[in-house]
Amino acid sequence: AEAFITGAEERANRHAVKTEDLVQIGNRVPKALRQRLKRAALNKDTTINAILIDALENWLKQAEDQEKSRSTAFENDGL
Repeated sequence: AEAFITGAEERANRHAVKTEDLVQIGNRVPKALRQRLKRAALNKDTTINAILIDALENWLKQAEDQEKSRSTAFENDGL
């Protein structure tokens, strides 16, 4: 049990964001999704928080890139 706790702490530290930069957000997800997320974190030797941060960053980058390309299209159409 002690080895598991030590391993969990090491995984958390490896993917940690500075504590002072963290804020809590509250969301509800389907139970099955949470179970898959927990399993994925364990299998990838990471934390749920690290997966969520990565997923949100990727989603937001895509959304921002799409917004930029839409803006550019409107700006370049001569209207």
